[in-house]
Amino acid sequence: MSAPGWSRYSKKLFAAALLLFCAGFLFISYRYQAMPWDVPVLTARKLAAPILARIHSEDATKAGFLSASYFHAAPGLPEGDPRESWRTVSRSGNIMVLGGSGLKPLQRRVPFVFESPDAPYLAELLQRYQLHELLPREAGEYDKMLALFAWLGTRWDHGADPVPGGLSWSPPAEIIAAGERGARFWCEVCARVTVQAATALGWPARLITASSDGYRWEHALAEVWSNQFNKWFLVDTDYNVVYEAQGVPLSAYEMCHLGPELQASGVLKVRRFAPLKRSLREVDLLRLYRYVHLDLRNDWYSRRLQQGSPAGGDLATWWTGRADLGPLLTSKIRVDRQEFFDWPVNATEIHASEVRELDAGRYLIALALRGYSPYFKQFLIRVDQGAWLAAPDARGYFEMMRGRHVLEARVESLEGGLGPAARVDILLR
Repeated sequence: MSAPGWSRYSKKLFAAALLLFCAGFLFISYRYQAMPWDVPVLTARKLAAPILARIHSEDATKAGFLSASYFHAAPGLPEGDPRESWRTVSRSGNIMVLGGSGLKPLQRRVPFVFESPDAPYLAELLQRYQLHELLPREAGEYDKMLALFAWLGTRWDHGADPVPGGLSWSPPAEIIAAGERGARFWCEVCARVTVQAATALGWPARLITASSDGYRWEHALAEVWSNQFNKWFLVDTDYNVVYEAQGVPLSAYEMCHLGPELQASGVLKVRRFAPLKRSLREVDLLRLYRYVHLDLRNDWYSRRLQQGSPAGGDLATWWTGRADLGPLLTSKIRVDRQEFFDWPVNATEIHASEVRELDAGRYLIALALRGYSPYFKQFLIRVDQGAWLAAPDARGYFEMMRGRHVLEARVESLEGGLGPAARVDILLR
């Protein structure tokens, strides 16, 4: 007699559990703005990320060593805020610090890993296509970059032909050669080759993905660091455009967070550096920048990683989104502060090591420098608009008379590019 009753109870319990499961499933779908049929895959991917990270933890350790190598400092210079070093020397009463960009602390950890311009496949690209010869000799940095992008943007038409050898393994020189023979490629191929060509010339570059919902990878682009503008800026060698506001090129972060406002106010300019490809049509791409994410490496060819490695998967990806884009069901790391997402490159801190009075009205000032530069050659330093002098040990020593002075330092990178000048204004008394 109990079996039928238990059967009815079991069915009700099962139905309640199923209803609860469906409700939870729909809640997750709503909470994370994901299509219901995508939730199982997204959930599994999120749960697998920490497990795979533990399995491949040595990859993350190596990536940490590589990214830390881009910081350069005077021997023995302790980690610390440059402002504190100036406060220390100011206690003597002989010096007053008036301010300056060289007092701003650098971001202490940037987990991005850059490819070396000396990588064999980049050396082949540089030599085979004589990339330096494509750059107008008397032009400024930005115009040289636009010349490179114009050349890259006309190597092939838009399409979906197979990449020779596969996108993950094909050298950029072979992709360009295939394009010149008539092959047609899509945005990610354009973006990757742009990152690699810029790197071959010694320009820091990174890969960006844009999306209207954060789940579909709708467009891939490159970003390149500009010493001229002291910022990252976006370049699209599929549609052959950059975006500017009052003559300054915009980053993916700025297109994401400021693009609609700039467009509404008429400030946003779409600058075409090469003709639109034949298979594309004019469209407003701003809707895609509701979400952007950043791959925290561009050494895809020289540092091969296992699937799910924390040094190359979701845990090595930053993303940011507009205010109306809530949380996503992902292990990618949300970074909404621009100073982090668009960290400065070729930047310098100026520390005070010593200020000593030599005799009446004459002082010795010792400086120590710290900088961030993936393709570092040396520091340069100068006083009061004088000649730039090399500081190979990241230190400088100057004798100065009583009065106001301007101390400046900057990074020189391997290709000869000069980072923005950091300065400290002081008054000796």
